[in-house]
Amino acid sequence: MASSVLCGSLSDDDYKVRRNAALSLGKLGCHASTEPILLRLRSETDERVRTSLILSFGHTAQPQDAPLIEQITPNSDTEKHALEKVIDRFRGLSGNVARIETTEDLAKGVRLELWCRDGLADILAAEASEAGIASVRVHGDRVLITQSTNLDSVMKLRTALYPVLVFQADTDRPETLGKIFAESAEAKAMAHLTAGDLLHYRLTLELSAALSFRKRDWVKQFAGTAKGLANAATGYSWELIVRRSGPKTIIGARPMTPDSRFAYRKADVPASLHPTLAAAAVRFVPIVPTDSILDPFCGSGTLLAERAMRGPYRKLIGVDIEENALNAARRNLEGLAGVSLLKEDSCKLRLVQNVDVIISNPPYGQRVGSPAGARQLHASFDSLASRVLRKDGILVVFRPLHFAPPNEMKIEGVHRVDAGGIPVNLIVARNV
Repeated sequence: MASSVLCGSLSDDDYKVRRNAALSLGKLGCHASTEPILLRLRSETDERVRTSLILSFGHTAQPQDAPLIEQITPNSDTEKHALEKVIDRFRGLSGNVARIETTEDLAKGVRLELWCRDGLADILAAEASEAGIASVRVHGDRVLITQSTNLDSVMKLRTALYPVLVFQADTDRPETLGKIFAESAEAKAMAHLTAGDLLHYRLTLELSAALSFRKRDWVKQFAGTAKGLANAATGYSWELIVRRSGPKTIIGARPMTPDSRFAYRKADVPASLHPTLAAAAVRFVPIVPTDSILDPFCGSGTLLAERAMRGPYRKLIGVDIEENALNAARRNLEGLAGVSLLKEDSCKLRLVQNVDVIISNPPYGQRVGSPAGARQLHASFDSLASRVLRKDGILVVFRPLHFAPPNEMKIEGVHRVDAGGIPVNLIVARNV
């Protein structure tokens, strides 16, 4: 067995062999290697090998082995850093992540924003207003909450990706940024809302690649001056997202709390629409209890599910040519009334007529199919919509920027949005 051979190599005279054996055991992750790794660590004197042994222990040990960590005594800063990574991993494995209080109103002066897909900010602000939450758009993918509220209230909005506590600074120097962030109202709010003595976070850098720091060095310098906060690869309660906003550097502190908004998503298929985009799209459809809604390219059924979340309807009709997509849709739409799923070529659909609403996300030809095939598919989709949609019925469709809009319908709105790194138009039209 490979792990037995590698365990034997931990005693080799060549430190390189011992180090590589330790690294390989970590990659294998075999629990049986845990004891030999610890045994070798007691006698190993080479820091390079000891560091690899400590890291490998973190990959082979199981949650019940947590007490064994006390047997590891680091002899250098490098070994101490490796041990901290191991402790972080155990915190995540054990589920011992500090709980965040979401029902307490944030302190005055703490900036709370909702971040969303680019192009959805106006739609998100409208949803917030509908929920009685005052807000203002500050960017295409950011909405500022302008009233006193708590995290729980804003986490219910379906077109948002997540809420963040936002800190803004005039510098991107990591040692300076870490220090002033740790002293900010937002960091104090994070600590106040988080159970436990030490607040753990994970850093995500979205800064320009032109920075004069390597990512690893940037993170190390930030963490070194962010007193009272602990950078952790796992077992963290907050994600700190660092990005540019004009001349400012901003840090968005995202609470890592459970998100139950899209609990219906039990199955998925390739190139599925993100549920926040689906939630945004259905907001352009009036809530009429007698409406029948068709998605000719239903995939896993996300658009139909989000329409059902919005309010009463008469019928939801999903069509797809792929059986695996329909199986996913059946799971995701389970329990909803008036659902009909059909396996057909969507552009040759004959069994459905006179629907009130068509809402769909046909393939773009990038992740699925080819651009030429997708262009023809969208043209065929337009013909289908004109034929199947009742007079004055509504069409909502996601479409690549360079594809023609539905030319037989009255265009009522075009909204450019980010569909997972692909800019597309969300088109709203009426069958006249």
